[in-house]
Amino acid sequence: MIDRTKGKHFDLYRGQYRAHLSELLVFLRRVGWDHEGLEVDLWGRDKDAVILLRKGDKTFRLNILQYIGLLRLSATEEQTKEV
Repeated sequence: MIDRTKGKHFDLYRGQYRAHLSELLVFLRRVGWDHEGLEVDLWGRDKDAVILLRKGDKTFRLNILQYIGLLRLSATEEQTKEV
C-alpha cells in the first residue's frame, strides 16, 4: 500500500517554505540587500526559536524550523539549476 499522505504533506510544507522564502526575499529587497545595520536576533529555544531580522523600522520574524526548511529548499533549487 502506498502512503499518499506523505506526498501531500511534503507539497504543503514546500508551498509554505516557498511563501516564506518569497516573504524573506521581499524583506531583503526592501532593506536594499544592504546588510549594514541589519540586526539579527534569536529568541526562544529549540523548535520554538524565532529569528528576528530588523533594519530601521522594518522587522521580519521567522520560526527556526521554517528557516531550516527555507535553507533546504533553496539548496535543492540550486542543485536542480546546476543539473
